[in-house]
Amino acid sequence: MVRKKSKKDPGIPNNFPFKEQLLQQIVDEKMKAQEEELKEKEARRKAAEKARQANKAEIIIRQNKSAEGAVSKVVKRKASGAEAETKSKKSKTAVFKKEDEEDEEEEEAEEAEEDVDEDAPYNFAEHLATSAGAITQAVNDNNAFLLGKNILTTYECLDVYRREQASGSVRTLQKTMMTALQRHPDPPMFIANALITVGTVAVIKDIDPDFELAISEFLVN
Repeated sequence: MVRKKSKKDPGIPNNFPFKEQLLQQIVDEKMKAQEEELKEKEARRKAAEKARQANKAEIIIRQNKSAEGAVSKVVKRKASGAEAETKSKKSKTAVFKKEDEEDEEEEEAEEAEEDVDEDAPYNFAEHLATSAGAITQAVNDNNAFLLGKNILTTYECLDVYRREQASGSVRTLQKTMMTALQRHPDPPMFIANALITVGTVAVIKDIDPDFELAISEFLVN
């Protein structure tokens, strides 16, 4: 069977009127098509990048909302208690006066205790046990704000943290936290919110950056 050869495109005859204009028109159309294709490709790339940025922003917003929710619960709880106390007073002046009196009584009580046993050594083990209970309760209540604040309060500064790290108490408290987190529905998000709390408190109270870093490592490790 003999195959017929396909005829080649003869092109535009040389004697065709306006040949140069027609060739230029064909070239222009090809260039325009290529430009349109490049524009569409760039538009798709920008749309994909915008979608990635939007997704990243949404994740950050969700994390911040979760941390804000934990903080809001604590604030609402304190506000509710303050409102109940305020209702029983005739004016704000009376409330402030009572608070001042209570603070004075507390200071006097502390001074009395110090006078009774001024030379008694500070019992950090007892303090650690209290903190362990508070950490477990914070995890059980899904209160990342309370967890971060409690750990900062437990060690107070970098020197105390390094001292207790050498003694092994830091590791003991970490194990307590990890045991409680085993029953938590979303430990990674909970720890992320606790880290946000530590960073926020560090800025507000002007905490030593090295101490803030040590507490952050405590939570992550």
